[in-house]
Amino acid sequence: MVTQSATFDEVAPGMRRATYRIATAAGPLVVHVVAIDTHDPTVHLGAVVAHDRLLSSGETVLSMAARTGAVAGINADYFDIGNTNQPLNVVVRGGAVVRTPSRRAAIEVATDGSVAVGYVGFSGTAVYGSAQIPLTGVNEFPPQGGAALLTSAYGALAPAAGVIAASVIPIDTTPGAPGTYRVTAVGPPPAGPVTGTLLAFGPAAQALAPPPNPGDTVALTFDTTPPSASLAAAVGGGPLLVSAGAAIDDPYSPAPEERNVRFPVVGAALEADGTLLLIAVDGRKTAVSIGLTRPEFSALMLGFGATDGLAFDSGGSATLVARELGDDGPSVLNDPSDGRERAVADGLFAYSTAPAGDNPRLVVRQSAFTA
Repeated sequence: MVTQSATFDEVAPGMRRATYRIATAAGPLVVHVVAIDTHDPTVHLGAVVAHDRLLSSGETVLSMAARTGAVAGINADYFDIGNTNQPLNVVVRGGAVVRTPSRRAAIEVATDGSVAVGYVGFSGTAVYGSAQIPLTGVNEFPPQGGAALLTSAYGALAPAAGVIAASVIPIDTTPGAPGTYRVTAVGPPPAGPVTGTLLAFGPAAQALAPPPNPGDTVALTFDTTPPSASLAAAVGGGPLLVSAGAAIDDPYSPAPEERNVRFPVVGAALEADGTLLLIAVDGRKTAVSIGLTRPEFSALMLGFGATDGLAFDSGGSATLVARELGDDGPSVLNDPSDGRERAVADGLFAYSTAPAGDNPRLVVRQSAFTA
């Protein structure tokens, strides 16, 4: 680093933002950060999926923030861009598994407000009669290696050869949750959006046992690690960049060939005191901000004092939003490299329950520091 200047501002109680302009030997950088005090009782974190469906046309981070009342947010997972636009890793909302995890890193928000960065596991079974089939996916289609549970959060089904679907209704649980279900119909997967609950059996599952028949009961047991009931939210990302206060080279990194390529990048990092940093670094603009490689992003997180951190989907997807002090809603803080926001699959958002009213504090704008 050659020189640095910074501006700071309030977002809401327990949330602050900063913009750093850094001159380095390689070129300039513009870094945007929203710091969130996870111990503040008025601050809550949540996962949002584009249009509340895993398969969708995608949605911008600003739109997701506005429609859910968030005061800050960041895009999260890699996704099936230009096709189904579904996220490729875990989504948990309010203790419910919306999508099962992949092997990539994720950020987990516990019901007590604490945050962790790591990997989420999953296991499950479907039992009917004498058959016991691995339940390998929730809202993943077509099923891979076992049966898949599909809910209305999935979206519209595409044709899939060799797949049989059982329509099920809950007996002692809520739709999409573990418990006992009764089979009402069995046949090819219905076309169009999923309504109700389906249990899909691909060729691998059918090789283990025939699908159930109408009238049969099916017991579904499944959960994540850590348990989904303990999670207020979880969203996928990757690669893992910092673990236990040290930079790491994630063996499950998406697009490993891009490790040393400069990009506009976004990610989340945890400091030792539990502060969560949402970070966006502009890129692809030589005269303004050149972006970072993954090892450089790790170094930046460590420079902020991070103990753990991961990247989210970057490049043209990189978007960080927050409310400007005095505004009613959030705005985009970084400079998306496409020239406009890209519609993405999901995001991690911060909400404030601090009471509205006269501000009891005087805030001087803008405070700045130059080194």
